[in-house]
Amino acid sequence: MLTSSKQTPSIRMEYQYQPLNPDKNEIRVLTLLPSHHSSHGLNSVVRCTLENVPLEPRTRKHNLRSNPVQDSFGFYWEDKFAGKVEPASSLVTLDEDSNDALGLKKGKPPFQGRYSWGEYVALSYVWGNPNKTREIFINDKSVQVTENLESALRILRDKLPMRLGVRLWADALCINQNDVKERSTQVQRMQEIYQKALEVVVWLGEEAEDSWKAIRLIKILSLSWKKDKGKELHTLLASNPNFPLASYQMSGAPWGRRQERGRRYQKIERRYHLRSTGPQDPSLFGCWHAFRSLMQREYWKRVWIIQELSAGTKETPILCGRSVISLGDLSNAVTKWIYHLTFDLILTLLAREELSKHELIAGPISEEVKRDSTGRWITSGNLLLVKKFHDVRRRGCWPPPLDVLSDGQDLNATDPRDKIYGFMALIHPYFVKDLKPNYELSVEEVYINFCVTVIQASQSLDILSYCNWTPDRNTTPSWVPDWNRKTHIAGPFLAVTLGKARNSYFAGGPGFLADLIPVQSPDKKLKVLCLMTDQIDGLSMNRLFDSSDAKPTQPATNNNHYGDFEGCRKALWRTFLCNRDRKSTILQPGDGDAIALMEVPLPEDNWTWTRNEELFYTFIAHNNRFHVAGKPLGQYFTRKIPYCQHNIELRTKQDSREEWFLQAAVGNVCKNRLFTTHMGLVGICPLSVKSGDLVSVLLGCSLPLVLRPHGDDFRVIGACYAHGIMEGEFGDLFSNGKVDRNKIQPIVLC
Repeated sequence: MLTSSKQTPSIRMEYQYQPLNPDKNEIRVLTLLPSHHSSHGLNSVVRCTLENVPLEPRTRKHNLRSNPVQDSFGFYWEDKFAGKVEPASSLVTLDEDSNDALGLKKGKPPFQGRYSWGEYVALSYVWGNPNKTREIFINDKSVQVTENLESALRILRDKLPMRLGVRLWADALCINQNDVKERSTQVQRMQEIYQKALEVVVWLGEEAEDSWKAIRLIKILSLSWKKDKGKELHTLLASNPNFPLASYQMSGAPWGRRQERGRRYQKIERRYHLRSTGPQDPSLFGCWHAFRSLMQREYWKRVWIIQELSAGTKETPILCGRSVISLGDLSNAVTKWIYHLTFDLILTLLAREELSKHELIAGPISEEVKRDSTGRWITSGNLLLVKKFHDVRRRGCWPPPLDVLSDGQDLNATDPRDKIYGFMALIHPYFVKDLKPNYELSVEEVYINFCVTVIQASQSLDILSYCNWTPDRNTTPSWVPDWNRKTHIAGPFLAVTLGKARNSYFAGGPGFLADLIPVQSPDKKLKVLCLMTDQIDGLSMNRLFDSSDAKPTQPATNNNHYGDFEGCRKALWRTFLCNRDRKSTILQPGDGDAIALMEVPLPEDNWTWTRNEELFYTFIAHNNRFHVAGKPLGQYFTRKIPYCQHNIELRTKQDSREEWFLQAAVGNVCKNRLFTTHMGLVGICPLSVKSGDLVSVLLGCSLPLVLRPHGDDFRVIGACYAHGIMEGEFGDLFSNGKVDRNKIQPIVLC
């Protein structure tokens, strides 16, 4: 959780914390008292105890999550066991079926934890509105906590693991939020705390917006995938969108590793995917919108989710009110079912529910209605990002540090410093060994320190390509990326550079020599070496961001760096795709799927458009008269009519190269501008670039940067693609590992 980023007024208490003993590797854990300890039962005030405990296993063999109870731990979070806890001994009495399923004997201790004091689980949640609080009691002292945390504790206190004596770690209460030094120290231990927990427990919040329908849908989708019934269910829904999902039967519903544990689970697992605490609606109508709402909850937008869920497993329980699913089930439903099989079908189902909230409709859904639904698509809720880092770490690899921060740039953090601190556990220690979370530093100091550390550790200036300066930015120097800015506002702009493609360019040479590492001066400036500059001459417009009466900035020169008309035309289609295919390799000269970008008619032709076609070719139409090498941009496009012009399905084949290229082109141009230079180069640059800015190649930076003179210094406006200088064309400056100093120019970035 965002231990550092929340305001302390949201946690008001009479309780006085006992200092943690670092020599004993102590943390604090909560023991939740069950609701029946009070005469008010389920409606009683939440009560718990808080104690300091050493986070050291009893013996080496207890060091890992190797516990027979934990092996099926996700099974415990369902509300289906009856029993009574004995307060003095924290033992549980269960009915016969429950005892048999759990492998426990009546009246005996259920299991021994790895630690002398027992076991704990770590809570992953969002604090919620700090101004809306409820009262709980810790060690008989009144404490005001946020409503979301109180509701999580209220649900968890009667869950079987808590009744078995398992403790809980929740950052808002287990870290003294009023002690800045302790907060900084404990943030460094977050990954350790989550990894050493018996389980990570996710709390999405209370039930709302038919979330019970979403939970049931997720279970059905996941189970259909695990049973190799995904395509069968897809076919059923495609042929009959009104198909009653709740009646869909799949025999035998084992969940994960419990499949191997024999007969004792068969009775409890039977019809698992149809269990629910909600009403019995046979149609589950509205479940797709409920699914979308569930994935749009604030939890999925948090910075710390990546670190916390990366420490989880496929059995990690996700609680929404009293409903429970596993992380594995949710991952199957989102990353495999929805994003692998069913894009067009899901749009149809969402549109159908949108058109009829209360009664089912028959007949096909028009493309216009489905297109309107794309903006309300079921998002992955950053689950794809979690899976990516979890898989990378499981293979023993470390993702590039800049990829980590860039991928998480759209996540929310109340404290901007957490855009660095929240990801440090996912970055190789080599890059952050000299950085420690310190909330006494300003945001500017944290970002500058991280930038300089990465430059020195990587011997590269590639971090500068993540900068995007705008006139309203006054918090940090222009050469320091602002990780708190959303990418839809200003961020790394090249769609094709997501992932390893960004690192496939070679504009700035092989990196630094030892004596050429830039040095940060006391006045927050950075000295670098510039290999070449070229002035931006012409700029296209972008109707998504410019005013309706905006016009392109026509170039003053007609220079053509590529020789003739065909050379410039080839440079254009390579520029639209940043000269990379989906495997991050350079496009081949005769790549027909890529060249097809230039062979589709402009929008004035009367035909049906796909969403990507409309976006890309509308951009071209708006800049039809923008001059490139002395000719209007529209002249570089042919008027060839594709054979499938009236059949959208043929033009949107899933995973087709041509569709991927079109989607990449949309990502590259729709939030940016096309530009030309005095040398006759063609490229793509951020929206904030102006005519007169300089396209520059810096020694050690893989991408060219747009710089703007500021007195005797320069501001970094952002990275750009300029066709003809991306693949190490300045290699003649390098020989035998040395740089010809007569051909380079030192400059200062401010």
